[in-house]
Amino acid sequence: MITSNNTAVRNDRFIDVDVALIGVGIGGVAALQALLEKGLRVAAFEEYAWIGGQVSSQALCVLDEFHDPVSEKIGYSRRYHAFRESLRDFYRKNFRLSKGGAAQLYFNPGNAMNSFMVAEPHVAHQVLREKFAPYEESGQLRLFCGWVAASVRRDGHRLLSVTCRNLQKPSETVEARARFFLDGTEAGDLYPLIPVPFRLGADGREAFDEPHAEPEANPQGIQSSTVCFAVEYVPGGDFRIPRPADYDEWEHACGPFRLDAPGASREEPSLMFRRKLGRNGRMVPPAFYYRCVIDRRNFDDPKRPFSRAIINCACNDFALEPMVGGRPTHLVYERAKALSTAYFYWLQNHAPRDDGKGAGYPELHLCPEITGTPDGMAMAPYIREGRRLCACTTILEQDIARANQTGARARHYDDSVGLGGFIIDVHKRCLARSVFSGGVTTNPYQIPLSALVSPGLENFAVAGKCIGTTQITNGAYRLHNIEWAIGEAAGELAAFCLSRSGASGFPLTGRALFDYQRELIRQGLPVFWYDDLPFDHPAFEAIQLFSVRRIWPADPSHLRADAQHSVARSLKSVETFFQNLAALGADPGDIPEITLVCHGTRKEDLLVRMLRHLDDNGWPDAAFGDTGTLRTAGASEAGIPEALA
Repeated sequence: MITSNNTAVRNDRFIDVDVALIGVGIGGVAALQALLEKGLRVAAFEEYAWIGGQVSSQALCVLDEFHDPVSEKIGYSRRYHAFRESLRDFYRKNFRLSKGGAAQLYFNPGNAMNSFMVAEPHVAHQVLREKFAPYEESGQLRLFCGWVAASVRRDGHRLLSVTCRNLQKPSETVEARARFFLDGTEAGDLYPLIPVPFRLGADGREAFDEPHAEPEANPQGIQSSTVCFAVEYVPGGDFRIPRPADYDEWEHACGPFRLDAPGASREEPSLMFRRKLGRNGRMVPPAFYYRCVIDRRNFDDPKRPFSRAIINCACNDFALEPMVGGRPTHLVYERAKALSTAYFYWLQNHAPRDDGKGAGYPELHLCPEITGTPDGMAMAPYIREGRRLCACTTILEQDIARANQTGARARHYDDSVGLGGFIIDVHKRCLARSVFSGGVTTNPYQIPLSALVSPGLENFAVAGKCIGTTQITNGAYRLHNIEWAIGEAAGELAAFCLSRSGASGFPLTGRALFDYQRELIRQGLPVFWYDDLPFDHPAFEAIQLFSVRRIWPADPSHLRADAQHSVARSLKSVETFFQNLAALGADPGDIPEITLVCHGTRKEDLLVRMLRHLDDNGWPDAAFGDTGTLRTAGASEAGIPEALA
């Protein structure tokens, strides 16, 4: 039976494409790139004038990537790395750098304290539009900005079309008829239209028994949202805005305001431009450089004479009303923007000066050219938490929190399609007296494919943050690079399913899952955590594939692949590897004999050679099934030639 929501919408136009993408946030951008590179025809609809979500319309191109050791090519995909490099290249090509800026091995325009790479939001938008311009010109991509989903047609387990409407001309609609559908919106906008089950707000302790869950479920208890704003500091300037009429109300409701950065508190706020030593002996970083996107010290160019920053901190976190599931988002956005305006007024007039002489920084002014808005406020709210899909798998706090792990990695997912590494960062909740807000340390974790899809739909996947998490784990899966990984995996999933008759977006299993994961790996998307294996390593495919399938026994005590270690240093792991192959019914040929005799065989040599051998001679069917029973711990030295033992 075909169902249609909101049947009053009149369809004026039709588009027939391979994939319809609703929402082109940072995850949607990643999905779009994967789809277009595969030659698929795409109709993409974005609510705001700028594509890119966090990095553009939300004015938050301060990439939250937390993992140490810090690397440019580890934990991220090839495409994400290319996006970051395109931001760097924009500044290198369009501005003269200072000696200090040019001397940076990995140029960071803003030297932000919490990000390895930042950019001004309008730069991110321009870079993305330039990337997709050739596809628009050829007609392969139909991109609609300022459009939202209005209704969905569905036939059983398959979606048939999505009708979208023009926000400027509500009577103008487009029905996108496609073979696969992706939701890349910030709040899971398609879920109630399909309809498909979803969760909203606090889950409650009874739902999943998470240690930091709220005692009771509360659909209105959504994490705070923020309207970020962009400022520039001009020494000697005076750009003070009029006192907002509702300033006192905001300071009473959300204050007292303070200078804020990680490590600061109400009792011990930050300084504006200088770091300080806190009472506990730990450094409190300066507020301006928390999310600084232009550090003037990096430039020797009249086009960038002053430093610029994005303001997104506890003081303009809006938690008085949920941005999702209540009143229309644009109305709540106006309230959140009013809070940010009040905080900006406080910065200009009342913030303590670093030199202790007076208060206020009138030298700060808003930067409309950065945000694409008349007032320097982001055109879109940063929505930390939207609707969460009731997916085939729900990721729990216990799956990724360090306190619940026995090794260096979080829970292993056989259907991993990407990686993440961040704390569980839970912000204050709306309309609730939260038991918990703050950070929970995690182990580096994976993104399971089954968290991106619904058990009731065959041709649908999520391409953004609204996957099958709890409210708690959402705090670890909403970061820039993780949203990108989700979107890229979703785009590759759509392409994979459309390239194979009979394949669907249901959790892939068996040979289909194996082939799909291998395609991800070949595209440079890591699915198993190693912090010394970049995506351009010659053994990346072999090591990633054998590890995610549990055939290679990764050492649980650390995150290293140690690809160049000799077999002589890895005898237990090598023997376990051969035992696992035997358990699967694989014929390794003469590789074990050669490997165990040759002291100098590197681990990377062994795995690449075995991969090619199995490709040439056939993989056993058991390799595509449940490999959870394979050995993971190092084997004893028994059975290894005496000369090597």
